[in-house]
Amino acid sequence: PALAQWIALLGQKIETAGKRRYRVEAAEASLQVARAGIADVRRTLHVAVGVAYFSLARSESEFRAMNVAHDRIGTVIDLVAERVAEGDAAATELLRLQTEQVRLQDDMLQASLALGQTQIVLLSLIGASNVRQPVHAADSLEVATLVDPEGIPIATLDGVLHPMEAVQSAAMRYRPDLQAAAHEVDRALVNVSLQRALRIPNLKLAGGYRGDLNGNRLDAGIAVGLPLWGGLDGGGLAHAKAAHEELVAKLHQIGASVKTEVSLAVAAVNTAAERVRLIEQQYLVRVEDLQQRIQTAYTLGEASLTVLIDLQRNYLKALQLRDEAVYNYRVSQITLAAAMGVAPNHQSP
Repeated sequence: PALAQWIALLGQKIETAGKRRYRVEAAEASLQVARAGIADVRRTLHVAVGVAYFSLARSESEFRAMNVAHDRIGTVIDLVAERVAEGDAAATELLRLQTEQVRLQDDMLQASLALGQTQIVLLSLIGASNVRQPVHAADSLEVATLVDPEGIPIATLDGVLHPMEAVQSAAMRYRPDLQAAAHEVDRALVNVSLQRALRIPNLKLAGGYRGDLNGNRLDAGIAVGLPLWGGLDGGGLAHAKAAHEELVAKLHQIGASVKTEVSLAVAAVNTAAERVRLIEQQYLVRVEDLQQRIQTAYTLGEASLTVLIDLQRNYLKALQLRDEAVYNYRVSQITLAAAMGVAPNHQSP
C-alpha cells in the first residue's frame, strides 16, 4: 500500500553581484527625476503667473492713467466753457473737446475690458474657484531688483550685474530640467551595472522537514540558476549602454540650450532696463514739462486748442509707453530667473 508522506519546505533567493543595491539606486534616481520634474513645472508656472500678474498691474496702471487724462480734459472743458460763455472762445472749441472726451471714454471702456480679462487669466492660473471675483495687483508697475536665493542682486535698472559666465554657471547649478536629465543619466548608469550583475546567477537556499510512516528527516539544499536558454543576455547590456550614451548626449544638449537661453534672457533684461531709463529719465520728463507749459499757455491764450489736444494725447501715450517698458522689464526679469532656475524674488530699489 502507498505510504502517507508530508513535506514542509522553505526557500530564500539570494541575489548576487549587488542586484538589489542597483535596483534601490535606480529607484532613488527615478525619485530624483520625478522631484526635478515637479520643480521644472513649478519653474514654468512661476513665469506664467508672473506674466499674468504684471499684465494685471499694467492694465491697472493704464486704466488709472486714462482716468487722470479724463479728469484733466474735464478741467480744460470747464475752462473753455467759461471762455465760451464770456465770448472769448468759439463754441466749436468746446464741441471739439467734448468729442475728445467721448473718445477717451471709449478707450477707458476698452481698458476696463482688458483689465477684467487679465484678472480672469491670473485667477485661473492660481486655481481660484471664482475667476470673476475682483482682484488687484498688490504691487504697482514699478522697477525692482531681481535677487538670487541668497538675496544677492542679479538684475537692476542698470541691467544684469554679473558676468555672463557667472549667470550661466548659476543656471547649470539650479535648473531643475538639467538636474532631471543628470538624474536620468545616473539611473541609466545604474541600469548598466544592473545588467552586468544580471549575468551572474542568483543562489537559492532551501530547507524543510520531510516525514512518512517510516520516519522523519530534515532536508536542505542550495540551487544555482543557469542560463540554459538565451545565454548571458548580452543584448540587455548593450541596450543599457546605448541608452546611457543617448542620455549623456541629451544632457549635453540641454546644457547648451540652457546657456543659450540664459544669454538671450540677459540680453533682454539689459535692453529692457536701458529702455526704461530712456523713457523715464528723458522722454516722459520732457513730455510732462511740455504738457504743463502748453496748458498754461492755452490758459493765457498763447496756444491753440489743437496743440493742447495733441499734447494731451501724446502725454497719455507717453504714460502707456512707460507702462509697456516697465512691464517688459519686469517680464524679462522673470524670464531670466526662469532661465537660471531660481524663484523670481524681487526687492524694491
